[in-house]
Amino acid sequence: MNLSKLVKQAKTRKPPQKLLDFCGDYYEHYYNFMYLAGQMVDGCLVELGCEKGRGLLALGLTGREVIGFDLNRPPELDLSDLPNVSFFQESSLPVNGLFWNKFIGLLHIDTEHSYAQASNEFGQYQPFLNTPAIVIFDDLHAMDDAVKRFFDELPYQKLQDDEMHPGCGWGVVLYE
Repeated sequence: MNLSKLVKQAKTRKPPQKLLDFCGDYYEHYYNFMYLAGQMVDGCLVELGCEKGRGLLALGLTGREVIGFDLNRPPELDLSDLPNVSFFQESSLPVNGLFWNKFIGLLHIDTEHSYAQASNEFGQYQPFLNTPAIVIFDDLHAMDDAVKRFFDELPYQKLQDDEMHPGCGWGVVLYE
């Protein structure tokens, strides 16, 4: 799997219209990447920190099993037409027991944006990651580059492309 090629595809291919309508131009490439990547992996697709539901929609449009967690607020997305998406209004940690019999093909880490939280979430979900798996890190530059420091320490193939999320930072890891 080539991360650079996948990012390029996300920037040049038009996303599904439903995704574009919900996300808008600013997030077009970011969530198109999630949509494309979610089709390429084996296992369920997991989003930690769902905010308005853009990621849930991007992943849900793949038709694969999607599981999302957000403590602060439920997504603004009507999930009734996405039966493959399960949303839990609860903390991402500790790992929910439903994962004991699952493998994760894509993990999107987008909760607290601290070094400790990114490290803790990656560490606790890592035993459930399929190989290969795609792990996306959002807001690398929040809290004085806290998530970026953790991202940089990971020993896996990775790519940082801040054009995917201008001003906030974005990175993806190929977990093998």
